[in-house]
Amino acid sequence: MPTAAAEYLAALDRFMAAEKVIQGADLPFRWADGYSRHEKVVRFPLAVGGEIHGAHLMVVGFPDATDLKFRISVCFTGALSRLDFTDEYHPNSLRMVDDGVPAAVNGPHYHSWGVNRRFFKSATSAVELKNAVRFEPAARTFDGILRWYCKETRIVGLGPGHRIELPRRERLL
Repeated sequence: MPTAAAEYLAALDRFMAAEKVIQGADLPFRWADGYSRHEKVVRFPLAVGGEIHGAHLMVVGFPDATDLKFRISVCFTGALSRLDFTDEYHPNSLRMVDDGVPAAVNGPHYHSWGVNRRFFKSATSAVELKNAVRFEPAARTFDGILRWYCKETRIVGLGPGHRIELPRRERLL
């Protein structure tokens, strides 16, 4: 008989492997305040098999950043995958040989489900995505990178007329 942790992990595997349909990408939306005063956040529900169960695509923007900077995540109880298009340094301090990740990455990086799934043990605690690989995009725009991320995480429904864009600058200086 599978353990609760094994069943939870299997459910997350099925969710990440499933085709997810983004909801509301073609509608107007409002940015909300993020974790810090420098961030804005928006969430778009994700449907699987025509049903919405609390999963969402989250975009974090930094309106006052001088360079292109954002985060995109697939979230359920917490982030299951995240792309950090930032200049941050990220150590992979809990990596194992089988993870296939470097000791650290500097700059844009991608926390895929595959290299982080072993950290998910229970639905009752949010997991920090510990492993990342350097992200070197072929695309150079937010829209192009968003489309790459959606394809990578099996999110569909992002049509040519979608309205997802980064927040506008809030300050002059």
